[in-house]
Amino acid sequence: MPGSGKDTLSQAIKERGYKVIVMSEVLKERYAKEALPGERLMDFAFRMRRERGRGFVAELPREAYGFRLQNEEGKGQRVRR
Repeated sequence: MPGSGKDTLSQAIKERGYKVIVMSEVLKERYAKEALPGERLMDFAFRMRRERGRGFVAELPREAYGFRLQNEEGKGQRVRR
């Protein structure tokens, strides 16, 4: 949502040495590699969810950056880069 403070929060996180992952950027990277000719980004995301499961977009950062988003107990983990 515009004006919700995402950029401000992202900057504060970066200043503390954490990697900020922007989901749309990760999705756009995959789109550039795998989209069908003429396919829009939104249609690509819907197709990938249909073909690979509802969690496809949420799993992209893990695939792209090679880390787990949760530990075995389902708790989030901090990742420094």
